[in-house]
Amino acid sequence: FAVVPKIAILGFLLRFFVASFYDLADFWQQLVIFCSLSSMIIASLVALRQRKLKRFFAYSSVGHVGYLLVGCSTGTTEGITSMFVYTILYMDIPRYLVIRQALETKINNGILKPGSRVPSESEISIEFAVSRMTARRALVDLDNAGLIARSPGKGSFVKSKLDKPTLISVPSPSLNFSDSSTVTLKVLDLKETTSDQRLQQDFLKANEFSMIKGVFLYNNDVSPERLQYVYVLPEYYSAFIKQKFSKISPEGYLEWSLPSDTVSKNIQAVSLSASEIHYLEDFEKNDHASLLIKERRITNKKVTSVIYNYYLREDFIIGDW
Repeated sequence: FAVVPKIAILGFLLRFFVASFYDLADFWQQLVIFCSLSSMIIASLVALRQRKLKRFFAYSSVGHVGYLLVGCSTGTTEGITSMFVYTILYMDIPRYLVIRQALETKINNGILKPGSRVPSESEISIEFAVSRMTARRALVDLDNAGLIARSPGKGSFVKSKLDKPTLISVPSPSLNFSDSSTVTLKVLDLKETTSDQRLQQDFLKANEFSMIKGVFLYNNDVSPERLQYVYVLPEYYSAFIKQKFSKISPEGYLEWSLPSDTVSKNIQAVSLSASEIHYLEDFEKNDHASLLIKERRITNKKVTSVIYNYYLREDFIIGDW
């Protein structure tokens, strides 16, 4: 028996007997008391003869209805209040949450170790006397929480506990510049060139192609903050090579010239190569680790530009990532 139907039936009885026929309480009280006693006595006796736990719980629910009818039979405010209090207490936690909590406790306590198999839906159904749908819902919740991994045909297994990833704060690139901005942009290189194998993969092209390459250095006061490589296709950004970028950044120009449908980003820790260090020779030694964010701008399902952003920080340690 579910809780909601019981609440609906009790609401109907209160509406019918107490609200509509309160003046005839002497007649209907005897009927409700008889039903209450019958439910409690018969349910208790029959439940003792059950061999299946599921049927035992079913008759237990019938007995609970008898206890609720006791409050209804009084016809008083106190009796109705006590009936509602009992109903609230009777509304226990859903079975699937109980199962999930039990399995989660075993995982956290090390009873179910990483990589070990979690009981199947059938085994959970037998152990907790619930349906397979309830067992499945508990396992889905654990899967969504990242505690287990479900594999069709193989079963469910406890996931390995991974260390919490290091959070890195990356400043949002400025799309426009003003006289009061503390970030300055220096154009290091801007020319037409041909693609290499890496860029062919980034642009999803099989053969070599012509493109425009721009190298830019963002400085915060006097120290370099970000080294940027921008590769664009001339058929989409033919005027890119003519820009001075004194008031607008390359990203700002690309978005203004041809708004992208999607911008995919890939982040990784790298060490600066000789070509990157060459652009930084006017500054202090910058061969430390760097945070590389690669962006691909996609318009009409075609890659129109690729940007490599090297964020320069002396406290980047690759081994910690």
